[in-house]
Amino acid sequence: MFFAANKRSFTITKQAYTQIGELKEKLNYVNASTGNIGQLERELKLYDRIIGIQGMEPEIVQQSILNFTTSFEKVGIFGMEEIHVAESDGFSIITNQLILEGDYNSLIEIIYEFEKEFESSNIVSIAFSKEKEYRDPKK
Repeated sequence: MFFAANKRSFTITKQAYTQIGELKEKLNYVNASTGNIGQLERELKLYDRIIGIQGMEPEIVQQSILNFTTSFEKVGIFGMEEIHVAESDGFSIITNQLILEGDYNSLIEIIYEFEKEFESSNIVSIAFSKEKEYRDPKK
């Protein structure tokens, strides 16, 4: 009888210790997950700074690019391609292509300001070309 009573009370105690261990593991997992959420939010902000803010309408991004570009007096917009939108792994990649005209220093200045100040998107590639204007022999 004594053995059965001890066995019964030790069994309950052992189960309680097992449950405490499982609950501690779950608590550690939840605490680690909460920390991971903060880290994921920081990484998302970093990616937004690198590739531009997600969730904006392509037309709004294009209009903000045009507004930013026209604020520079020495640089003109020579042409603009149609907006290209690509979806990949939950991200929308919006491509805007601008053809700007101006002297080299003005173009470098707008590119620098664009990279430094513009938050909606980033420059992916740049190509310079020099074209001779045949109407004006000085250029």
